[in-house]
Amino acid sequence: MIKENWQHYLRIIVMANTAYAFLTLIVIGYYFKQLTIWTYIYFPLELTCLTLLITIEWKVIIKKQKYKSI
Repeated sequence: MIKENWQHYLRIIVMANTAYAFLTLIVIGYYFKQLTIWTYIYFPLELTCLTLLITIEWKVIIKKQKYKSI
């Protein structure tokens, strides 16, 4: 089942990662005055990793769709 329809599951993962990134931004904004130097380092790195991961996942989905249409 997953082998045949993995793109659907990957889209769900992309949406979950994107929602997590936005939720992280909201929490950072809410607690901005209480953040420490470590959180100023950690959260941008985490968001950078998430952005890279989301980008790669979307590229895989798009690439697979192109091959599927050929």
